[in-house]
Amino acid sequence: MCAQEKSDLIIKPETPIALLIHCKTLRSQSGSPVFSPFIELLGKGFLSVNVDFRRKESHAISIGLQPFEGLAPNIMYYYLSGKRHRLSWEEVFSGGFANDFSLEVVLIHGVVGYRYQKKKGLFFRVGFTPLYVIFLNDKDRGNKLYPFAGLSLGYSF
Repeated sequence: MCAQEKSDLIIKPETPIALLIHCKTLRSQSGSPVFSPFIELLGKGFLSVNVDFRRKESHAISIGLQPFEGLAPNIMYYYLSGKRHRLSWEEVFSGGFANDFSLEVVLIHGVVGYRYQKKKGLFFRVGFTPLYVIFLNDKDRGNKLYPFAGLSLGYSF
């Protein structure tokens, strides 16, 4: 049961995650997963923790966090084709923050890959994930393109 279905629970509208977890709004017409937490190895960095939120069968957004000489939060948009076996096209934007929370780098990356995902249960992703890094405060380091491959494991609810 969604927490929002309880009449005594109030989520303040200024809470950013309130929009993402409001179960009635996020339910897709086809009954696809509401959310799917997952861990990604390599891909958009070396390790990241993420959560997918799905509105429609073929579209999803995801938020995540990865260590990158500090922290790098990211927002991803997915276009998915297929039902269980899916071709996935993803666009990702993130910023890399130093330990003092100053913005150090901008990360732009995409993913072309394969995703196996049932309505509920384990899911698996693999893909080519080129990462373009723009250094903001280090004039000695030029912008770089890193061609990564990524692997993700998660669970759909």
